[in-house]
Amino acid sequence: MRDTAVLSRIPWSIFKREKGKYQFIMTGRFQMPSISYRQMNMDYALCQALNYNTTGFGRAITFYDINCQYHNKLQERVDRSPYLSLPPGMVITPGIGLWHVHGHQDRCYNRYASNFIQGAARIDGEIMETLWAPLNIISPSARGMSTPHRKEVLDYQMNDCNFMKMIRMRKSVSLPTD
Repeated sequence: MRDTAVLSRIPWSIFKREKGKYQFIMTGRFQMPSISYRQMNMDYALCQALNYNTTGFGRAITFYDINCQYHNKLQERVDRSPYLSLPPGMVITPGIGLWHVHGHQDRCYNRYASNFIQGAARIDGEIMETLWAPLNIISPSARGMSTPHRKEVLDYQMNDCNFMKMIRMRKSVSLPTD
């Protein structure tokens, strides 16, 4: 029962192209999980991050594009796994980055937007989207490159962007004192 998923039947057809014309071969349906995908990689990454050097933290705010669905059964998945654990007493507040929350249902905006999460302030929850502007500068020249060269140039550019972000980070985070 633990790996059950909602299944939907997807129709498919196979055609063969011969001499510029398509010839029908067969048709059928296959079952594919629709919403209930397993989240083991995300669960593992989150548990490892929350267990690393978080002594003294009683609250964590997590941002994930599908946190409205992901967070619902997180504790249940962690309890079932012998490899996952969350720090005892830590309260996890789920959030969705502002760029993605507008594509969700209206009720998700009030529940998960960082504007309404106490203590979230202004955050940069859309890391990949921040790389688009610098990558747009090199995209015209990357179009004409071979695949390996393009990958190398894009990797170099993304590493440079990450390095620049890292050297501009503050050494400590000031926590409010009550």
